[in-house]
This record gives sequence, structure tokens and C-alpha cells, in this order.
Amino acid sequence: MKLAVTAALLAASALFTLPAHAEAGIGASFSTAHIGPDATQPWIFGPTFSLQDESGRGVKSGIDLRFSYLRDKGLGVNSLVFGPRVAFPDKHAKIKPYFEFLFGYLGVENRVGRPLDGHFDLQFVAGIDHKVAPHIDWRVIEYSFGVPLDDSDYNVRNQFSTGIIARF
Repeated sequence: MKLAVTAALLAASALFTLPAHAEAGIGASFSTAHIGPDATQPWIFGPTFSLQDESGRGVKSGIDLRFSYLRDKGLGVNSLVFGPRVAFPDKHAKIKPYFEFLFGYLGVENRVGRPLDGHFDLQFVAGIDHKVAPHIDWRVIEYSFGVPLDDSDYNVRNQFSTGIIARF
């Protein structure tokens, strides 16, 4: 019990001593994705929601947690992934290119009413955010290349997104 209290106090003190230049964000994007190398597969559409935290001067590093819910014509993909991010803000142009390496869960539904097939998912993400107001960024474009890490018929996933990020 004493160890738990000490750990909680240390964690709380660490939160209150974070550098002032730390920045959190919450975002919503419209996403579209294509599954697999076969051109006959349909494009699927839906929202992607993200929570981000980053800090640093010049180059910013942090973490990202995101959830996607994409559907069309009986094909569906849910993903819940997290991982590190690095961003390179340009204060003069008000843009911030970024890269992420995410890992988590991928659920694939290939027929309506059939349960989701679960897979481990790896995503490589690159994008550009543009500051449009003091606490609002427009996610101009984001590209995500996803690969299931287990034996799966869904070889690769190419996903494109655009949306809004609120930063505080």
C-alpha cells in the first residue's frame, strides 16, 4: 500500500512538472482506405478519432492514440492503435509535417453480420497539419500504410485522411 501511494504521488508530481511547451490534441478526420493489392476491392469510408501529446522545441516528439471505423458494401475495418510520433513544425509557414509508427488492433468484417476477424496491426503514418487558428490545426493530408502482423488475407491497407485537430 505504501508503495502504491508513493508511486501515485510521484506520477502526480511528474504531471505537474511537465514543461510548459507540452501540447495535447484531440482530432476528428474523414478517412478512406483501400484494403489489399487487388484493385477490385472497394474503398471504405468513415471517421478516425485521435488523441495526441507532444513536446519539444524545434522537433516535437510524443504519442498518438487513434481509432478508425471505416465501412462500405459489407466490408468494414476497425482499428485501435497507438505509438510514437515525431513532428517538424515550421513556424513561418504554419505547417507541421509529422511521422508516426503505430501498433495495435485491427478488426476486419468482410460480410455484413459476420463477426470481426481480429489481427495485430502495424501502421506507418505521414502527414501535414496546418495551423488555421491559435488552437486549431487542419490535417491537410495524412497517409497511413497498414500491415497486419499475423496470417491474414488483408495484405496491406492504404488510408488517406483529412480533418481538424484541436490543440491545448
